[in-house]
Amino acid sequence: MSVSIALLPIALVILDRAEQASGRDISHRDTVQDDAPVSFPTSFADANLLLEALRDFGVYPTQTETGDIFCQIGESELCFTQQGGQPFSVEIRGAPSLEQAYRHLSNIDEDYRRCVQTAVYEKVKARAESQGLMLESEETLEDKTILLTLRIR
Repeated sequence: MSVSIALLPIALVILDRAEQASGRDISHRDTVQDDAPVSFPTSFADANLLLEALRDFGVYPTQTETGDIFCQIGESELCFTQQGGQPFSVEIRGAPSLEQAYRHLSNIDEDYRRCVQTAVYEKVKARAESQGLMLESEETLEDKTILLTLRIR
C-alpha cells in the first residue's frame, strides 16, 4: 500500500486565477501597484494544517475568532480567509512584487502538502493497526512519497 498526496500546486493556481481575473498575462509583472492587496485562491482546506505549515515556514501566525489567519512574511502581510467548507483564499498586502508573493505562497504550499502527507500517513498507520494489519515496512521514496507494506495478521 502506498500513500501519496497529490494536491494541485498553488503555483499554477495563483498565476492562472490572477490572469483570468485580469484578462491579461501577469506572470512577468514585476510590481504590485499602489500597495494594492492581491488575492489568490489556495488549495489549503484545513486550518490546523495551515497553521502548522506557516509555523514550519518560520512565521508566527495568529488566528481570529472567525477563523481568519494572519501572518507577516518580510514586508508582506498575508490574510487567509475561509468561507464555509471551501479552501482558504489569501490576500497579500505589501508585497514588493508578484514574483515574491508567488514565491512565498509556493513555499507555504510545499510545507502544507508535507503536513497533509504526515497527517494522512499517521491516520493510515492508526487505521491499519485498528483493522488488524501489521506494518511490515515503510520506505520514503525519492519523490518523498511513503511506501507502506502491511501484512494481515
